[in-house]
Amino acid sequence: MTTRELAPPGRCASLSDEPTRVRLLVRAAAPGPLVLSDTYYPGWRATVDGTPAPIHRANLLFRAVCVPAGEHVVEFIFRPWGFGLGFALTGVSLAFATVVVVRRPRRPL
Repeated sequence: MTTRELAPPGRCASLSDEPTRVRLLVRAAAPGPLVLSDTYYPGWRATVDGTPAPIHRANLLFRAVCVPAGEHVVEFIFRPWGFGLGFALTGVSLAFATVVVVRRPRRPL
């Protein structure tokens, strides 16, 4: 592909930017990568118009998602697998501790 054949760049607007969630409105003239200049890190998930999309590394450090031509909402959500595991283990531990406290025989005074 020569320089003359490259599509014009698209436009991107931030809908929300939170520590664990980024939503973007993307208008792409042609299919191509959307590069977010945030650090690539396992645990991030991406969707394009609500459909899961793979996240690729861009320039070794950044996150990128392939976006088709047209207007799309791209969302990045941080959900590391360890968070769900920790949440489940905490719930099981609390349930076990509650059962132990409730079933413990009471001593007469």
